[in-house]
Amino acid sequence: MILNLFFLIISIAFIVVASEMFTNSLEYIGSKLKLSQAVIGSILAAVGTALPETILPIVAILFLKNSAHEIGIGAILGAPFMLSTLGFLMIGIGVVIRHLLKKGSFSLKIEEKTTKRDLTFFLISYIIAILATQFNHIKGIFAFVVIGVYIVYLYLTFNGRSSELEFKDNLYFFKLFKIKENLLSGFFQLIVSLATIIFGAYAFVNGLSTISQHFGFNPLIFSLL
Repeated sequence: MILNLFFLIISIAFIVVASEMFTNSLEYIGSKLKLSQAVIGSILAAVGTALPETILPIVAILFLKNSAHEIGIGAILGAPFMLSTLGFLMIGIGVVIRHLLKKGSFSLKIEEKTTKRDLTFFLISYIIAILATQFNHIKGIFAFVVIGVYIVYLYLTFNGRSSELEFKDNLYFFKLFKIKENLLSGFFQLIVSLATIIFGAYAFVNGLSTISQHFGFNPLIFSLL
């Protein structure tokens, strides 16, 4: 069991590091292609930061057995609640701490229109997803509706006004391996980080399933956290 806990922690580390690399490569590619901040932040970077909770249920439901279904559902439901509670809390704490310390200039820049659009579409999609659980006989229709809602969201985001991306960092592969920075190396880092996230997700779901069964926890409740 100690070994399973160890591999679970290692898999989380793989996911965290790979997600950071994925987002870094997306921001670099976006800056090179001169995409807006809304497109990078709300769509491309969001794909990177959401990959763990996106890949986890896919890996769990398609490739693993035992408690895979419960873990997949828990990952889907738990992620948005974690982001809307703990995520906002950490942002608030960060702002308060910087204000109290009064060290250097600091301002929290929020694009009000983009934020409102993101939250509105999230609430609509999440409500539809919850309704789908109550009408299993037509859940396929709900799935297509959610996809349609996201397509509308993509259209509005790509065509909406937004400030330019503020990206001043280098590719992590450039820092680590001194690889020449260009779009090719950016896409290379993107692919490597994606593969690492998938590997970490597979190991995470496997470890979570084993540990939850060993302690007699409901895998659904366990995976929500």
